[in-house]
Amino acid sequence: MAHIGFREDNGVSSYYSSNVTKDDITMIDEFCQGEKISPLNTRLLKSDDGNTYELLVCSKEASKIRTSYLGTYELKDDKKVIVRAADFSEFMSQVISSMEKAKYYTSDEN
Repeated sequence: MAHIGFREDNGVSSYYSSNVTKDDITMIDEFCQGEKISPLNTRLLKSDDGNTYELLVCSKEASKIRTSYLGTYELKDDKKVIVRAADFSEFMSQVISSMEKAKYYTSDEN
């Protein structure tokens, strides 16, 4: 039976492509900390050759003005990280729309 977890622990996850290892996650976490990027609400995809990572940020839109860290980063050992936004943008648009409608039913700003 499958369980949530790392593939190398016989688990499954929709946060990482199937070829992402714990070492990859540690490296990307260190990258995120260095660039002040929150890894929350992200997915990580690794290329077949193992040299390129895509960090996909769940958001409604992809705007470098609002999210200044979007872009391509060259790391040591010929590794590259591409940070993109607007992952699940259609879903996030619906969430934001629902939240805006819900404001009507609140008693105050808080």
